[in-house]
Amino acid sequence: MKLIHFSIAVLLFSTTLFGQEQNTPDLQALSYNIHSPGDASISLSGNMIMNDPFGSQFAGGIKLRIFVSKKISFDADLVFGKDYSHFGPGIFGLPLMLLGEELGSSEDGDDSNTMFFFKLATMLLSAEHIAYHFPVKNTTDISPYISVLRFKQLKPDDVNVAPEEIYAHISFVAGIEINKYFKRFLLSPYAEYNIAYDGYFKGFNFGVNFGYYLPMK
Repeated sequence: MKLIHFSIAVLLFSTTLFGQEQNTPDLQALSYNIHSPGDASISLSGNMIMNDPFGSQFAGGIKLRIFVSKKISFDADLVFGKDYSHFGPGIFGLPLMLLGEELGSSEDGDDSNTMFFFKLATMLLSAEHIAYHFPVKNTTDISPYISVLRFKQLKPDDVNVAPEEIYAHISFVAGIEINKYFKRFLLSPYAEYNIAYDGYFKGFNFGVNFGYYLPMK
């Protein structure tokens, strides 16, 4: 009888080990914050724009992101509202990077060298808005970011304001974003501080991005 009990115990223990081995890949499959170079996302955003001394307003926009390593991404956004807009050169550079990846896979010889310089130029164009991603949970990461070349236009409702005070303001931005992944979908609230290099205005922006994640593989 003791031998039977011992055999049953060994059988149950071996079943437990098998179950642990089966659980391991399942946990890995839930880790959506493990990125690869070439992964991308596109999001729509709702934003609250607060600029001193002009007050606050709602704005909408679009955000693009491409990962250049497991934890570093180049980002770009285009936001617009009533008499307001901002963007960085990455809004043009990131689509060109994606195009370059598609074209570069079939090029060789002199065309390959041309494509290399094309990719280099678009990366330099996009690198002004860079984010670093810290994994927090299987489906969450936090990404502080900076943008050193944001072009910002804000037209106040004041007919006495001179034209040079309306256009051509370039800003520095520092912010933080929380990225929550739902398989291929992405929800990202953010907050940021920005200040114009000419000192004309400064402010805080916050909002949320809702997007779709496009893995490279």
